[in-house]
Amino acid sequence: MPTPDPKRSFRFCPACNEEVYTYTVRADLGPEVRCSSCGLPLAAASAPAPAQLSCILVADDDRLYRTLLRDLLQGRGMAATVEACAGGAELLARATARFHDQLPVKLVILDLIMAPLNGAATGIAFRALEKGLGVSPPVPILFVSGSPVDDAMKALLAKCAPALFLHKGADKSPEALGRRLEQVMAILLKAAGRGGENG
Repeated sequence: MPTPDPKRSFRFCPACNEEVYTYTVRADLGPEVRCSSCGLPLAAASAPAPAQLSCILVADDDRLYRTLLRDLLQGRGMAATVEACAGGAELLARATARFHDQLPVKLVILDLIMAPLNGAATGIAFRALEKGLGVSPPVPILFVSGSPVDDAMKALLAKCAPALFLHKGADKSPEALGRRLEQVMAILLKAAGRGGENG
């Protein structure tokens, strides 16, 4: 069972976008401090930015946020190509076309609240698509939401692993969101075994 860490009881979590209570777990390389809300390993949040990915698929029904994500991912050198989709069905269609054409998809970013196909349903359908087409290893998924992480989100992350959560939050600037996005992506890609991958 995780034990509280009195020396580091509160730290900033880039996924939750707030100061959080922490706990410590035993990991392969020694004790690891994690966010009590989402479980993100906080020491890893200071890791270097991930290498540029060849293609990221983004689905968000808010055009402004979708455009902001695309601009941040390309402007900060995190992605060579960002295919921005207005919803889950469009993302699944684009992913299917890319897989069919033997083109890579290195990361999927899904807004949770979309209509008619929300982010949770899209994530589960994406995993089924990969399985049906024999895509391996699974593409990392980053779920974004304006709501804080809860038990339903934790269950979704487990079903769609490798997957993490990013709270949209109220960042003071696009730069602040970009930094958080880099930190959470680095952790997700490392967990998925793609941390040092180019392309």
